[in-house]
Amino acid sequence: MKLVNTSAAWPIVAALTALGLAACGGGGGSGGSAAANPPTSPSSGGGGVNGNGNGASIPAVPVIYVADQDQVDIYELYLADPEAPGTSVKVNGPLTPGGVVDMFALTNDRKAVIYTADQNIQNRTELFFVDLAHPGVSTRLNPSLVPERDVFDFVVSPDGKRVVYRADQDTDGVEELYLVNVSAPSMAVKVNAPLVPGGRVRSRYAFSPDGTRILYRADQDKVGTTELYIVSVDHPGVATRANPELVAGGNVISAYDFSPDGSMIVYIADQEADEVMELFAVALDALGTSVKLNGTLTDGGDVCRFEVSPDSTRVVYCADQDDDETFELYAVELASPGQSVKLNPKLVEGGSVTGKFDFSPDGNFIAYSANQDSATRVDLYGVALDVPGVAHKLNAPLTAGGNVISFDVHPQGGHVAYFANQDDVNLYELYTVDLTNPGLATKLSAPISGGSGLFSASYAPNGEKIVYTASQESETVQLYVVDLLSPGIAPRLNGPLVPDGSVWDFVL
Repeated sequence: MKLVNTSAAWPIVAALTALGLAACGGGGGSGGSAAANPPTSPSSGGGGVNGNGNGASIPAVPVIYVADQDQVDIYELYLADPEAPGTSVKVNGPLTPGGVVDMFALTNDRKAVIYTADQNIQNRTELFFVDLAHPGVSTRLNPSLVPERDVFDFVVSPDGKRVVYRADQDTDGVEELYLVNVSAPSMAVKVNAPLVPGGRVRSRYAFSPDGTRILYRADQDKVGTTELYIVSVDHPGVATRANPELVAGGNVISAYDFSPDGSMIVYIADQEADEVMELFAVALDALGTSVKLNGTLTDGGDVCRFEVSPDSTRVVYCADQDDDETFELYAVELASPGQSVKLNPKLVEGGSVTGKFDFSPDGNFIAYSANQDSATRVDLYGVALDVPGVAHKLNAPLTAGGNVISFDVHPQGGHVAYFANQDDVNLYELYTVDLTNPGLATKLSAPISGGSGLFSASYAPNGEKIVYTASQESETVQLYVVDLLSPGIAPRLNGPLVPDGSVWDFVL
C-alpha cells in the first residue's frame, strides 16, 4: 500500500489516489483507479535496465513511474531500477502529438504494465499492454473504438492474464464492462448483463482472489439504484445480484470487496434505511442473502470504511456508531455479525479516528491514525485485536502544528513507516518505528534541501527499501529510494527531467 500525502495543498495531490485520510473512504481495492490530468496508478530476473527494447532484463524490483520527463505536460511511463538509480527507460509506445498516459498498473508478477492513454488518437483513451522485457513496444488490448468512445478505467486479474475494463465501447455514453485476454488483444467480450435503459456500470469493480469472477456495481435493473453483481469470467453477460432488495432510495456505495479467501463479499450500503450507511456481508454460496456486520448505530451514524483481516475471519470498520460525527474503530467477527467491539480507547473531546487503518500481515494488530489525544493533532496508534481499547502511540513526539500524514505496515510486520511534519511543521519527512519500541522513530528520508518533502511512499515487496516521491532537492517532485538499513541516504531514481517536469506517481 502506498502512503500518500493528502494534507498539503500542492498541485500534485490532485493527481494521487488518497489512501484513507478522509473520514469516509472505500473498503478494499479494485485495481487501477481513474485519473484525469495528470495521471495516476492502480519479480523476475535481475540486473539493470537495458533501454534498447530488445529483450531488456527486468529489475528484481521494477519501479514504474509517470512523469513529464521528456516534454512538459506530456505524461509518459518509465521503468526505473532501485539498484541503478538515475537511469530509466520509457515504457509506453510512441504517443500521438498531444497524447498522454492516464492510468497504469503493474501486473502481480511484475513483468508487464497495463495502461490507458490517448496514444494513437488524441483525446481517445484506449487500453495498452507492455511486456517489461520489451519496453516501448505496446499492444492495444481493446478493439477499435469509434470516435467519441473511450476506455475509462480497468483492473488486472491476479494472474495478469486478463484485464477487465469499463468503456462506452458499444453505446456512446453508456459505460459497460469488457474482458480481454492479453494473449488475444482486441477480442473483448462484454461482462455485465444487459442494462436497463439509462443504466450504466459504475466505477470500482474487482476480480475475485482466484480470478474466476468479477464483482461490479451498476444500476442494471433500475436506473438510479446502484447494486452489486457478480459474473463468472467463463460466462460473461450472465450476472447474479449479490445484495438483497434495497430500501427505496438505497444504493451500494463504492466501498466493497471480496474477502481474501474469496468466500465472502463485504460492502457498505444504505440497504435497510435510506441514507444510513451500514456494513453487510454476503456469502458467495448464498448470493442475495446478507447479514449486517456493524453494531447498532446512533441516530445519524454511518459506517465509513472497512478492512477484512488477512485470514478472512474479521472485519475492522470505522463508524460514528456511538456518537454522531465522532468516528471510531470497531472489530467484528464474520461468524458473529452485529457483535462489534470498539478498538480505540476513549477519544479526547472533539477527537476522531481519521479513517486510515491497516491490519498487520498476521491480522492480529491494527495501526490507525486519529485525533485521539488532541482534537487538533493526528498521531499514529497501534492496537492488538485481542486487547481492544488498549492502544499505544507509535510515532515520536511531533513539533507544534505537526501531524502524522499517512502510514503503512511493513509487508512482513514488526515495523510501521509513516510520514509527518514531525520535526519541522513545513517539512514532510519519512520515518519508521519498531512496534516493540513505540515512540522511538528513525528518520528514513534524506535531508530536504529545496522543497517541502514527501508526497507519497511505498515499501518494496520484500520490505527492504522504500520508494518515495518528494520535492527533496528543489521544488521539483522526483522519485527516490532509501534502504531501511541506510536511513538518510536516498538517491534519485528517475532520469533527468526537462525544466518544469515532475514525477507524478509510481507503482512497484
